[in-house]
Amino acid sequence: MAWTEERRKQQAEICRKNKPWLKSTGPKTLQGKATVALNARKYKEWFHEEAIERRRSLFERQKERLRLLHRENFELKLKLQKYESDALGD
Repeated sequence: MAWTEERRKQQAEICRKNKPWLKSTGPKTLQGKATVALNARKYKEWFHEEAIERRRSLFERQKERLRLLHRENFELKLKLQKYESDALGD
């Protein structure tokens, strides 16, 4: 659920008051550092999969639009042929 503008301002004020960035130290143990190092890899893999899925979805939508345009073009050509044939009296 999205935050309201009022909620954003309230949270910003809380953050300015508490200054969490001053208390953030990151991992201190080798195990903690190793775990954190994997976060980027996990995110990169997830992001990569998400990007592939978005591209696939976009491609499918574009393919469907193209199919519809070809169909519409074909129908217009048929109408034009009929119109020309009627105009010539064939």
